[in-house]
Order: sequence, then structure tokens, then C-alpha cells
Amino acid sequence: MIPNNYSHSSILSPDKTVAEYGDAAELLLMRGDFFVQAGDYARALECYDRALEIQPDCIDAWVGIGAAHLKQDRLADAIENFHKALSVAPGSAKAAIGMALVHYENGDLSKAFKMLRLSQYMDVNP
Repeated sequence: MIPNNYSHSSILSPDKTVAEYGDAAELLLMRGDFFVQAGDYARALECYDRALEIQPDCIDAWVGIGAAHLKQDRLADAIENFHKALSVAPGSAKAAIGMALVHYENGDLSKAFKMLRLSQYMDVNP
């Protein structure tokens, strides 16, 4: 449950250290996922970007950004972010599946199936 006094600005106060953020990155990821499902991609991207400010190597934020771009048919941006997720965590099945979806949308079924085959050997939560 999100506290009544929650706001993005209070979570990302420049006066706080990374340790003081606690679960803020996780909360922002959940909010980003919610906004993607609701079709509010601008707000989703804002949440994921803020999660990356807190935790720059957050694979789920990179994957979320890729998914938001994919939903908007911004395939070049999607593949860039799925690639970033794979560079941070080469064994990320979520990122590989995202890449497969981009290749599918681009009509490159060979690359799509290759990424799907690779994803079955990867970790869902690296």
C-alpha cells in the first residue's frame, strides 16, 4: 500500500543518501509496471528513470523502459534498453524475451526465435 503522504519528490530528495531510500526503487518499479499496464507510458518511464537514479544497475527498470517503448512501437528505443539490461545482467531472461519481442515486431523471426531459445537457459531473476 502506498502511503498517503507519498510523492516522487519526497522519495528522491537530494538530501537523502542511497541507504536512506530503502525500498523506494522497488516502489518506483511497481508504480512503473502499473503505469505500463494502464497505458500511461510517460509516467511509467518517469518511474523507471527515477528507480535508475537510485539503483543504476536495476535490471527490472531497464526492462521496464524497454517494455514501455515496445508498447509504443518505439522499437529502436526498446532494443537499446533491453540491450542495456543484458549488458548489466547477461543472464536476464526478461531482457532476452523483450529482445525477442522487438525482433518479432521487426519481422525478424529468426532472431526472435533465437532469443527465445536462449532465454530458456537464463535466469528470470538474475
